[in-house]
This record gives sequence, C-alpha cells and structure tokens, in this order.
Amino acid sequence: MRVVSYNARGLRLGQSASDKARRIVIDQLFDSADILCIQETLLAKQDLERLNSVHNDFYGAGESTTDLSLGLIDFIKKWVCSRHRTSVSVRRGSMFYKSRRSLQNHLEFIYRFSQGLRMRQVDLIEDAVAASSRTLTKMSSTLRKVCIRAIHKLRTKGKMKVGGRHRFVMLDESKFTGRNQYNRGRMGPVWRRNKKWVFGILEISRDTRRPILKIVRNRSTDQLLPIIHRHVRRGSSIVTDEWRAYRRALSEEGYDHHTVCHKRNFVDPGSRCHTQNLERAWQTFKCDVWRHRGNRTTSLLKEHLRVIEWEYWLGRCHRYGVLGRLLHDIRKFNVHECA
Repeated sequence: MRVVSYNARGLRLGQSASDKARRIVIDQLFDSADILCIQETLLAKQDLERLNSVHNDFYGAGESTTDLSLGLIDFIKKWVCSRHRTSVSVRRGSMFYKSRRSLQNHLEFIYRFSQGLRMRQVDLIEDAVAASSRTLTKMSSTLRKVCIRAIHKLRTKGKMKVGGRHRFVMLDESKFTGRNQYNRGRMGPVWRRNKKWVFGILEISRDTRRPILKIVRNRSTDQLLPIIHRHVRRGSSIVTDEWRAYRRALSEEGYDHHTVCHKRNFVDPGSRCHTQNLERAWQTFKCDVWRHRGNRTTSLLKEHLRVIEWEYWLGRCHRYGVLGRLLHDIRKFNVHECA
C-alpha cells in the first residue's frame, strides 16, 4: 500500500476545464497512490462533501481548518483584553480590516500591483487571488489610496520640486480622454464629460525621471504658470514647444527658457533642445491609465495620475524597489485617516 502526501496550495474542486487543468498533478498522484493525503489550508467546511467528486475510485474525507469550532486554527486573529474581556481584530486600522480575503491573497495582489497589474482580472480570479472583479476593484482602490497618501505627504512637505543645476525640465500638455477614429464606436457618458487637459512637468537628470501631472481646465498662461511656480525652481532650464502660453511668461519669471518648433523639427537644429522624453512618457502614462480604465471619470483619472507620480518619485527610488516602498507605505497606512 502506497501513501502519498501532497500540499495542494489552492485545490480546485470544480468540474470546469480550468479547474481540471489545475488538478493535473493531483490526478497523476491518484494513478500511483492507494491513499492520497491532501493538505489545503483554505478549504472551507461546506466544500468537504465535494472531495468525493474529485476521483471516482477514491472516497474523500477530511477536516476544515477554516472551521473555528474545531479549534485547529484561529482564522481571524484578535487582540484580547483579559481585564475588560473585550477583543479587537489585529487587522483593525490597517488596509486589511473588514476584508474576507486571506493575507496570502492580499500579499499576492500587492506583489502584482507593484509589477503594474498587467494580468487581466479574469486571470487573477482563476489564480484564486480574489473571487470576483468587484473584490479586485476594491483591493486596487485601497492600494491607490495608500500611494496617494504617501505622495500627498511628500507634496505637503514641499519636496516635490524639480529643476536646478545640471537638470532640464520639460513641459507639455496632453489629453487622456481618448478619441474615436473616423467617428466610429459608442459615445457613452465617458466621452460626453468635460474633456480636460493634463499638464505634465518632467525633470530629466542622469539617472532619474520625475514627472508631475496636473489636470487643468485649459492651456492658458493663467492655468499653467502657477503650477510652474509651485513645482519648478527659479533659474531652471526649461524646454517647451512654441505654445503661446510659454513664449514670454517663462523668461520674464527668471527661467532659462528653450523652445523647439514641432512644425519644423523634433530637435531644434541650433540649440539641440527637444521634448522627446516627455512625448515618449505620455505614451507610457496613457497605456497605464487605459489598461486600468482610469480615464472613466475625472476623479478616477486624478487618482491614477497620483499613482504614476508615486511610482517615479517614491517607488523607483526605494532601495528595495517599488514593492519595498509599497510595503513601507502600507505599514504606515491608517484607514481612518483616508476614509
């Protein structure tokens, strides 16, 4: 008699094609074992009866570690006060409070969020990160709040300033609302809203790129100049196109202003100045926003722009990378401050 023990790490008991594909290893063990002991920590009590349907030649029986009445595991950890006989969840005050997902699911989603969430929600659901797209949306929204809170603290300290010696600052504007080619496709509420411009400031140095992205009503001098004063140091070298809002205003305010005429050249033949770094960055920023459907509303677009700023200002500068900075900000995150 051959007895085999196997740690399933996400046992699928369904009969769909995707569930059967994830049970290939277990099906092979059934062919070579007389008794198969499967370890699955998160197997719910109501799923125990479905163990009999995994294989026709085997009888399934087991105990659920998520059943608190058995005493095998205290699935929801709590702080208990012996004096007042009260208990409080250890997740209270953190981003995991009132969440039914396990910490393992949260950590896996945090890792994928730090990598850019390049997988579809369907793939994340199949990998058992979450049970529905609604849960994934809530988890994404919570992590965006973490990033927004961190970048807001940096801005309130007055550290989000660009420019200076040996640094060039590029200015440009772009629309993130999208455009239907040849007037085809649906024109729903997403595109009927007030279309606004995104004003971009990009600092170029030898090793870093630091963007500042602001939603503005229009591209006039009255809208753009206060933002430049707030975030660009006086005396900095600024490169722009020949948009009329920049022509005299920047030089009169004490900036070293260089221009390039995009109607004639992408790189100015005399000064060799260009805005190609920011033009290329627009494509990267828009791909991130459109992939996450972040341009549906103005408030949602603003959140995604803050996350982009967080990635370049804080995430990539951390010694442990974007994931290390994200875990650092999660540790300092307080639900009550951001409610």
